[in-house]
Amino acid sequence: KMDDKSENLFKVLDNDSNGLIDAIEFLAALAVASGLANRDTLEFVFKCYDFDGSQELTIDEVTLAMKSTLTGLCKLSGDGPPREEELEVQAMDAFQQSGKNEAGKISLLDILKYCTENPEARSWMEFYDDPTELDLNKQEILDAEIDYAEESQFAQRSGEMTA
Repeated sequence: KMDDKSENLFKVLDNDSNGLIDAIEFLAALAVASGLANRDTLEFVFKCYDFDGSQELTIDEVTLAMKSTLTGLCKLSGDGPPREEELEVQAMDAFQQSGKNEAGKISLLDILKYCTENPEARSWMEFYDDPTELDLNKQEILDAEIDYAEESQFAQRSGEMTA
């Protein structure tokens, strides 16, 4: 049953049917839709896009984080994603609000402040933050549908394959 659920989720995210999904888009979208506290969600997404480990993001990384996360969420919800230009404006605004120029970098604290104070960023977070309120293209997984013994065998098989 879990394989069917995973396959359905994969199909939703693989909207061009090429057999591939963007891993960071997937992780960031699921983090936002998971119901985590906004701070935890933003910190997780921030770390996903902190490619150099500097604990700061460039304007390109902020734009990519917004674009990928919202694209993944829109795939899950069936909504159309925002235009890239709109996200670029949001990223520039985040830098301006934190007193940084576009050639600099922005910290997690700056992102947290921006996402709580900016009405548009806050509305995106609030719209997608509660999976029980969303009509995501999801299927509820009931405990009775999961064969835990079979699922635990997968972990053992996977471990044997990599050993």
